[in-house]
Amino acid sequence: MRANIAVALRYFDAWLRGSGAVALDGLMEDAAAAEIARAQIWQWLRHGAVDRDTVLGLLDEEIAALGARYPWARIEEVREIFERNVLARELPAFFAPDAYSRQLVQQAEVTTYDQA
Repeated sequence: MRANIAVALRYFDAWLRGSGAVALDGLMEDAAAAEIARAQIWQWLRHGAVDRDTVLGLLDEEIAALGARYPWARIEEVREIFERNVLARELPAFFAPDAYSRQLVQQAEVTTYDQA
């Protein structure tokens, strides 16, 4: 469980920064690895193999570890992507469409604000 959470979080952060892969524990993890990780967590939650409190506790620990190791990590956004795509009642087909549309909206708002 912890490994899947770590893969998803670290990949989501790399993705937000424009990278298509991230090194984690000597392995290069990509979108496919992140998709497998988040789908497994969602399925384990749905079928009762793990409870939500356990996932949230591990999420808190892994978010803290990510922030400690990579101070520039976009912690709030990463957590939001995780929660929307792993803890949702229904499993989204992929994490990227929702994250991408939200990221584009945010970038447009920042750009508009900077130009004012």
